[in-house]
Amino acid sequence: MTLLSTIAETLLKARTVLLTTHVNPDGDAMGSLLGLGLGLKSEGLIVTMFLDDSIPRFLRFLPGSNLPTHQLNGIETYEVAVILDCGSLDRVGKQAPKIGRIRTVVNIDHHEYNQRFGDLSLVCPESSSTAEIVYQLFQEMGHSINQDEAVNLYTGILTDTGTFCYGNTNQCALKVAAELVEAGVDPPSVASSVYGQYHLGRLLLLQRALSSLEMFLNNHISMITVMLADMSATGTMAEDARGFVDFAKNIPEVEVGVLLRELSDGGTEVSLRSNGKCNVGQFAASMGGGGHRNAAGFASLMSPIMLKKSLVEGLKLVL
Repeated sequence: MTLLSTIAETLLKARTVLLTTHVNPDGDAMGSLLGLGLGLKSEGLIVTMFLDDSIPRFLRFLPGSNLPTHQLNGIETYEVAVILDCGSLDRVGKQAPKIGRIRTVVNIDHHEYNQRFGDLSLVCPESSSTAEIVYQLFQEMGHSINQDEAVNLYTGILTDTGTFCYGNTNQCALKVAAELVEAGVDPPSVASSVYGQYHLGRLLLLQRALSSLEMFLNNHISMITVMLADMSATGTMAEDARGFVDFAKNIPEVEVGVLLRELSDGGTEVSLRSNGKCNVGQFAASMGGGGHRNAAGFASLMSPIMLKKSLVEGLKLVL
C-alpha cells in the first residue's frame, strides 16, 4: 500500500477531521485547505477548517472561504489532523502544540525542506503545489471533484507556479490544471480575481516600494523594502505587498530579488526569488525559514535596516 493510499484510507475511515495550513496563507495554502475541506465534507466527514490568520482579501472569492474558523477550543473530538503546505508544524501558528496532540497527524506538502513531521508525512517536492497533491489524493479516494473544489485547487496551482511561469510548471501541473478546467474552472475568472485587484492603495504602496529599490554585488542582488509607515500612509495591509518581490527579481543581471517587509514587532519578513543560480530555499532554511529553490522566505527579529548588510553577506556566499 502506498503512502497516498494509506492517507486516503485514513481519511475515509475517519469521522471528524481538522484541516489547517500556515500563517499568512497564500493561494496554494487556501486552495488546498478549502478544496480538501469541501471534498471531505461531500464524502460525509465532519470537517473543521482552522486558520490562525484571516483570509487575504484577494482570496475571498474562493468557494467555501466563509467556512474556516479562527477558534480552536478543543482537540479531543478530532480523529485526524491534516496539515497542508507547511514545512514544519509550528508554521500553523500558536495552536501548533495543541494540534500536534491530535490522534493522527497527516502532513501534506511539496516543500523540499519539510521537516517530515506527523504520523503520515506525504512530501512531494516534485509536485508544483500542495493543491496538486490534494488532487492526486482525491483521485486515490475515488472522489469526483466538483466545480467549487476544482476552483480552489486550480487557484493553488496557478499561484504557486506563478501563473505557469515558474520552474515548477511541469507536464503534471499542466495536466492537472487542464482536468480542473474540465471540472468547471473558468481560468480568466480565476486569474482576474487573484491578480486583478490593484486598488489605489496597493498601487501607492508599490510606488513607495519601487522607490526603495537598492542594488548590491554588481547588480546581482536587488532589494525592495516596505516599511510599516508605507502601509500606514497608503491604507494597505501586508497582503498588498504580495508579488512585489518579482519586480526586484525581473531586472537584467539580477540573480536574487529580495523583499523586506517590516513587521509590527520591529522584525522583518524576507521574501526571496532566484533566477536559478542561487538556491534561495536552502538559504532560507538555514535562516529558519524554507521554500523552494527559486522562491523562499524567512522571518528575522532584526529590523529591515539592520538586516540588509548581513543578508547581502549571506547571499554573497551562495551566489
